Amino acid sequence: MRRPRASDGPQRSTLHARFRATIGRHIRPGTFMRERLQALLDAGRDDALLRFGLGTACLQAGDADAAVTHLAAATRHDPEYSAAWKLLGKALLACGCETEAEAAWRAGLGAAARRGDVQSSKEMTVFLRRIARGRQATS
Repeated sequence: MRRPRASDGPQRSTLHARFRATIGRHIRPGTFMRERLQALLDAGRDDALLRFGLGTACLQAGDADAAVTHLAAATRHDPEYSAAWKLLGKALLACGCETEAEAAWRAGLGAAARRGDVQSSKEMTVFLRRIARGRQATS
């Protein structure tokens, strides 16, 4: 059985709207998820998927430094995790580390090619082109 989608009808969208109206406006995005994932990490579970989730939650909450820490750990756990490399590059760029972001995306391109992850590969190629164009514009 597949999961319901917003396009499945008004019930799901109504629940989402009620959540946002009552709770969602009072919290920063990803706060609950970040706390729950951090609790799992504190309990001793440490793997690439957990670190990727934590990095994503941190980035959504605007904490790019913590996101870099978790996403770098995700890539150490699984060097072939192309989505982690892609998000690590974004987090590094948010921290102002353009050179490191470029290196992460280049490593991610290799991982994406080995895994056959065409979408991540395309996205990281676009990010690398933007950095190259920015350098050409300042030269």
